[in-house]
Amino acid sequence: MLTLTYEDLGLTDASRGQLTQAQIETKIVDVLALAKIRARCLFTPTADADSVAAGRAILREALLRWVRRAGRGHGDVQTQSAGPFGITVDTRTGDGSVVWPTEWADLAGLCGAAQTATPVGSFPAADNYARLFQTGC
Repeated sequence: MLTLTYEDLGLTDASRGQLTQAQIETKIVDVLALAKIRARCLFTPTADADSVAAGRAILREALLRWVRRAGRGHGDVQTQSAGPFGITVDTRTGDGSVVWPTEWADLAGLCGAAQTATPVGSFPAADNYARLFQTGC
């Protein structure tokens, strides 16, 4: 069964930046809750060990990326100009998603295609389809 704890991230005081352990633990709980929706098979007692390990690795990397980004602080905006030329450098960090869409897809893929397939739309049944396009209606 997929689990992830603060200790699993292997963070030091220096590597977590301005974030507290409580903030990181809250984010872990949030990510696990969202992962359970997207890849429920990883949260069962009979889950495949290799798939669980891969899922843990995906979420751990996403959380470590978030810690590196969020722990730096708010960043800064610097503008330099010389005559008619100028440049602006924005190092502020956004509050973007912790886990990228491709990572969510990879996580869901660990459960197989049956769970990840979602219908977008459908065509009407053959007889209804023919009636839609009859001439002389």
